[in-house]
Amino acid sequence: MNTSNPRDRKKRIALQAYGIFLVAIGVAFIVIFYVFFAASNGVYFVWPYDYPQVGPTLVQSLFPAALGITMFAALLFVYVAISNFKRVKANKAANITAAMFAVLAISAGSVMGYFAQSTIPTWYYDAGPYLMWSNGQDPTTGITVCWHSAASTAGSVRYGTAPDLLANIASKYEATQFHHVRIDGLTPNTTYFYRVDASPFGIKQFTTAPRDNASFSIVVWSDPRQNDPFPVPLSRPNLPAIMASQVRAAGKYLAFSICTGDTTARGVDFETWKLYLNDISTSDFASNASHVVAMGNHERHDDTGGINLHKFYPYDSTTFTFTWGQLHCIVIDPWNASNPYWGDIPAATYSWLQEELARHASSTFKAVFVHPPPLNGAGSFLDGPAAQITRLCNDFNVTAVFSGHYHSYWRVLVNGTTYITNGLGGNANNGNLSDVRYCRVDITSTGMEISTINAFTGAIVDFTTITA
Repeated sequence: MNTSNPRDRKKRIALQAYGIFLVAIGVAFIVIFYVFFAASNGVYFVWPYDYPQVGPTLVQSLFPAALGITMFAALLFVYVAISNFKRVKANKAANITAAMFAVLAISAGSVMGYFAQSTIPTWYYDAGPYLMWSNGQDPTTGITVCWHSAASTAGSVRYGTAPDLLANIASKYEATQFHHVRIDGLTPNTTYFYRVDASPFGIKQFTTAPRDNASFSIVVWSDPRQNDPFPVPLSRPNLPAIMASQVRAAGKYLAFSICTGDTTARGVDFETWKLYLNDISTSDFASNASHVVAMGNHERHDDTGGINLHKFYPYDSTTFTFTWGQLHCIVIDPWNASNPYWGDIPAATYSWLQEELARHASSTFKAVFVHPPPLNGAGSFLDGPAAQITRLCNDFNVTAVFSGHYHSYWRVLVNGTTYITNGLGGNANNGNLSDVRYCRVDITSTGMEISTINAFTGAIVDFTTITA
């Protein structure tokens, strides 16, 4: 027979209910934290980033559990403190119930913390497709289709000259999330349609380069760092989508695009790469026309080998050349092993560049794309490989040099070469987000017109013409 005081019984029941309520709050906290952690991929909470950041780490997987344990320790302390303060003993059943809730929530926090990193982010992380050229690939006869898949799988691409006749298949049987499927043996100056198998991307298209002179346009910009600051405000404009729209509105044919570096704020963090890949795939900007990237200092930021760049892009070497019609392009990576942030171009690479430029001496136009500018607005040398690059330009009659790095804009003409520095490609710390610029380069058999355009207004803010 229960002879306890009814008032004490009510207090015990209230205290037991309060304890269970506190535990329930802890469970809810773990669940909410798990969802937030999964959605952010952990980048809100983990610093410094691991090298390289390509998946879950032990620290990230156990972080929810550690936080959950701390939370429940605090809750149990409150529970005991209240019990002692009120001098009311909770019965064993209530204590056991509270303990079971605590163990269950801590275990769930551990399991969910792991799967938040290993599975949840990949469910929505399908990015692409984006077109590029592998090193040495001829744009007249080849293309490389790239994408990032949610799960690690083999990759295959169906393609053909009509959207309802994708009779050809190119495959890469190695299971990976970073896909680069190379297609060769194509016909010059021909439009092809393609679709990535087992993907949500749909049918896209591209046109191979002509062997002879042609009229075409390219866009060049630098330092977009669309993910800086992070997280990116939803109102942040997508510059690649804007450029694609404005090029179409101008009635121009976009042959390819080049970003001269700092596509990401943190090259070591794959989450920031995802944001950039989504940007360039929007409006089929890089899905229907090839995309080229020069190595910037932020691609190497905390990632001195540029490991993640090589995962997302099909570059064995980050210094390379290619030709589209009458334009020969030289993409230079100025960073070397002894000085991953700045340094001279290695001697072997410099000799190779000399040979490449000599071999293409007859090209109507030659353009260099490099992240750090060799000259300032007054035409004087800047740091790093400035002397080497300007010597190449002088010796081989380079038409133009496009660069970024400095979040500013200038154009100078030195010894017949036009040097354009445009670091206003969308980064957040240039002090004026309304002044975001890119260059549209219109090329014909007789000339090159370079229009520097304000992406927000569409107005041409600088213009120059170079004759063949």
